[in-house]
Amino acid sequence: MVETISELIARGHAYAAVGDVYFAVDSLPSYGSLSGRQLDDLRARVEPTGRERNPLDFALWKGAKEGEPSWDSPWGPGRPGWHIECSVMSELYLGRPFDVHGGGVDLIFPHHENEKAQADAAYDDGLPFARFWMHNGFVNLNGEKMAKSTGNYVTISQLLDEQGPAAVRLLNLQAHYRTDIDFSPLLVEETVTAVRRLAGARRRLADAAGAAEAKPTEPVVMEAFVAAMDDDMNTAAAVASLFELAKAANVALEGGVVADEAAALLAEFDELTGVLGLDLLTPSHVPEGLVGDLVGMLLELRAEARTRRDWAQADAIRDRLRAAGIVVEDGEEGPVWHLAD
Repeated sequence: MVETISELIARGHAYAAVGDVYFAVDSLPSYGSLSGRQLDDLRARVEPTGRERNPLDFALWKGAKEGEPSWDSPWGPGRPGWHIECSVMSELYLGRPFDVHGGGVDLIFPHHENEKAQADAAYDDGLPFARFWMHNGFVNLNGEKMAKSTGNYVTISQLLDEQGPAAVRLLNLQAHYRTDIDFSPLLVEETVTAVRRLAGARRRLADAAGAAEAKPTEPVVMEAFVAAMDDDMNTAAAVASLFELAKAANVALEGGVVADEAAALLAEFDELTGVLGLDLLTPSHVPEGLVGDLVGMLLELRAEARTRRDWAQADAIRDRLRAAGIVVEDGEEGPVWHLAD
């Protein structure tokens, strides 16, 4: 960071001022190009110290204050500014240019704008700092941005435990990465249902295909899928084409599709879900209470069989539960069950 700041000073893009070092934004004609802002329309994000030549100039190095951590530098003891470490670490570990720079939309200005300015000004190789800038929208809960500081959030681990990974991934894929997601229990429920629709179509295709090899056929939605992903990674449109494929698969299955044609549809299905990282092979999440409800229903059927002294039927239900890993024990207050050890 000290070397890069020194280079910026040598190139006339930065200046020292009473222990601080500031980037001169008006020294770089392209400043504001990332966020689409004009210098004349900008106001300083932080209160100027009075040491800046221009109120919009931002700190590359801050002189040490009493009690703060500090490091030695050519401008005296101090610490790096907010933006400089990102530019330096990216160049050091990823090189110039690297492919994708991501972050939330709230970081476009001033943080990413300043990152880009520092990197562009420090080198004269004509290479961009990053090839693509991808800024994601927020996930909102109850109409407000999720934030740990306010307690208005749901954790990924909680969602994974409650809904399973496929639903969490599809929930994100169904919105373009630059748009906000309004998270709600209804949205989660709809997403879980959507995962089951896709998984059901794939399962039926696999059953129809058996061991057959895919018949060379024209892909159903491949062209639309690729066009969507090429359009600024529009996963929302890509997922829509995936549901069109599921619809086409269901129509073909109802019409008695032959095995090699089913295999071709299955291959396209797996290729597209593979691109999205959408795992439809792992069993979908079982809603809380469903297992207990199903076991309870079977135990009621077993009790009815015992009442009419149909011991064979009662034993058959108990044995099927045991084979599924559920142990039934009869007690004075009725049967109880638990998972097998």
